[in-house]
Amino acid sequence: MPAWLAAIASLRSQGLEPMPQRKFFAELGGLMKYICGLITREPSALSACKAGLPTTLPPAASVLSSSAPVRLGNITTRSVPAQSPVAGRPPKGGPSGPSSPSGGTRLGEFEEKMKPEAMKEVLTILCRPGDTDLGTAGSPTRKAMAGFLTNNSKVSSEKVTKDVVLDLRDLQMTGKRPAGCT
Repeated sequence: MPAWLAAIASLRSQGLEPMPQRKFFAELGGLMKYICGLITREPSALSACKAGLPTTLPPAASVLSSSAPVRLGNITTRSVPAQSPVAGRPPKGGPSGPSSPSGGTRLGEFEEKMKPEAMKEVLTILCRPGDTDLGTAGSPTRKAMAGFLTNNSKVSSEKVTKDVVLDLRDLQMTGKRPAGCT
């Protein structure tokens, strides 16, 4: 702790103000919840200890159903086991494989499972509040997202993933906005 305080004091003496990263606090919240569970098992004390801490871990896997929800902020996804085709029948969605309900504008499993309000949050951060999707691979919106991440020292991606959502939220919290955003 003294070394950390000295490093922060050194940065502040140079006129810099360190900005905390949201991922750090999410991980710290998960650790604090774990510690609460070690301290007490009494239900009311445990809920008081965990009150206000972020949800960071998915619930335990269900043994009675085929999928368990996973929550990240206001994004809830559900993992679904792969379906094997029935002998003599093509896979779901025809010979080309499973069909996408988004018409090819949702890339990857994470985007496919995003709720509309979660996609709306991403689009709002990217200054595209009237849109409902990022578009197909290589679309201007996807390229703008990748550029925005790159310009702010984040890992560039044209696909929305859990890490991309966290990075976009971090940038929003620090007041960063994509080029051309008013």
